[in-house]
Amino acid sequence: MPDMLKRSAVFRVTLTVGALLFFLAYRLYLIPARSIGQMLLGWGFEVTVFSTILLFFFVFSFVFSFVLQRLTWSEHLSFVSHRFSLHSLFSILFNAFFLSAFVLHFAFFFFFAEATWRRYSLLDTDSFQLLYFFTDVLPFTGWLLLISSLIILYIVARYVSNRLAEIESLPSFLHHTLYHAGRPGHAGAAAFMALGGLISTQIAAAPIDSPVAYIAVDLYEAFSARSLTIDAASPPASYNTWDRPEPETLRYKKIVVFVMESVTLKALEEGTSRLEPERMFAHIKKQSHRYTNIIASNMDSRTGMLAMLSGRFVPFEAYSDADVARYAFLSGERSLVHRMNEYGYGTAFSAAVTEQEAVVFDLPWSERFVLTESDRDRARKQGFLCMTPYEFEHSCDDRYLLPRLVDFVAAHERAFLYHEFIYGHSQEYMDALQIDPVRYYSDYVEAFTEALKKRGLLDETLIVIVADHGIRMKGYETERSTYILPLYFFHPQFQGRIDASLYAHFDFKDLLLAEASHTSPPLARDHAPFIGMTSSAIIGAVDARGGLTVIKDRRWRPYALMTPDQAEAERLLAGIRSYRDRFTESDFSY
Repeated sequence: MPDMLKRSAVFRVTLTVGALLFFLAYRLYLIPARSIGQMLLGWGFEVTVFSTILLFFFVFSFVFSFVLQRLTWSEHLSFVSHRFSLHSLFSILFNAFFLSAFVLHFAFFFFFAEATWRRYSLLDTDSFQLLYFFTDVLPFTGWLLLISSLIILYIVARYVSNRLAEIESLPSFLHHTLYHAGRPGHAGAAAFMALGGLISTQIAAAPIDSPVAYIAVDLYEAFSARSLTIDAASPPASYNTWDRPEPETLRYKKIVVFVMESVTLKALEEGTSRLEPERMFAHIKKQSHRYTNIIASNMDSRTGMLAMLSGRFVPFEAYSDADVARYAFLSGERSLVHRMNEYGYGTAFSAAVTEQEAVVFDLPWSERFVLTESDRDRARKQGFLCMTPYEFEHSCDDRYLLPRLVDFVAAHERAFLYHEFIYGHSQEYMDALQIDPVRYYSDYVEAFTEALKKRGLLDETLIVIVADHGIRMKGYETERSTYILPLYFFHPQFQGRIDASLYAHFDFKDLLLAEASHTSPPLARDHAPFIGMTSSAIIGAVDARGGLTVIKDRRWRPYALMTPDQAEAERLLAGIRSYRDRFTESDFSY
């Protein structure tokens, strides 16, 4: 074997082994989150993936070498042998495939808890979403670990390959491993047998924690389900609520909305049952008007809040640049914020982060309470926890902003405050503070109401407790409780009552105005549509009879994960697609 080819072969094998050891170490570090068996089975997928890359390299190398040797017989193509380096080409190809696989698995492990909860599939991801991940999600620490790991791997692999290549006589087993394991006859059979066995295990048994396994299961699901047929349909008029009558005046001088993160009605009730009787959420029902059949319209925070405030169904996933461009115009359309300004309220949005929530932040708020880096420094000095779980979230404990929010409510004769909780966005805060989210929210709202009470403002304040979206964990998408959100209107003079009528999240505007004016709520819906989280390709609806329809709206093959009626699922899909196609600033007139 020529010296250059010998070194290249050793380098590729050494680099692959190094990557596998890196991910094995990562898995062993994460064992408290999963069993050893699960971790090793998942590692089998890494072995298969990186072994298959070696296999493809050797197969392509063999085929193209065979073809090019014959093409160079032709005088017309003789330049190939002089100006085209086959070795360089396949080195580039190998490194491209290797780096792609390494980055994919690194991202999976860096966000292991979230990745395994949601089981993201690359089948539902586009180039915009991949770019968003690396520019807005992966924090600096992630980039640092990724780049340093790759640099170390390549340096070590180069050093080892050079040393091994200098050895004239290697032990026979090592020589076979380095120079022959990648041949199609050996690596091909091993890789495909391993892949077939692992995929079969994944489909038939417990889920394996691997992005490749998730893709395998997704493909099986996609091609085993019955495809939906789509006919032309008109966009449902009920998805826009601005044709409803509105009250002339509101009875409360202060209205404060607290938006919990990813808390369903079921989760709130279960969390409340674990609280001590004196905690606020433990006894709030006695003085609250509760709506117990509110369906999340969007399963991402930004579009969930935008649906609440805009009074419209937002038929897009939240965090794709292409989708944002299609709903960004809503910041200039009529919204609850516009309406509260017209009622004479000072309006404020608050969130304990430095980043601005696109579109929602651009609504015409009188004031915006977010953090600066100086705020974060002061918060840390005062003992508040500040973290950067994602690049788009440089945040602190919500409690740091509480005094400012109370001051805002007190300073305005009429005040409308909309606070998005940061606690619950990331597991890191909950791991650090060891506080159940429902307990945290209960204590926060109690501290806020006590502060208002001390200033004599509580009796003129309507407190609203709601969530931004439901559960986004894989496996929960076909459970109705996943989409049912809490909506409590609390006032010291209220007598507890329950309304179980079906409403959508984008009915929030009208429900709030009805409660604040002591008028009747809008008519209940026959169905409430929803859009899944970004990169899920899910749409669906809950109907007034309790039926749940969940659809995978893939461009190449839409199908129902759950539906009481196939024809109804097809009508729902056609209606939402028609509504989405017309959801532009110029066509927003239906």
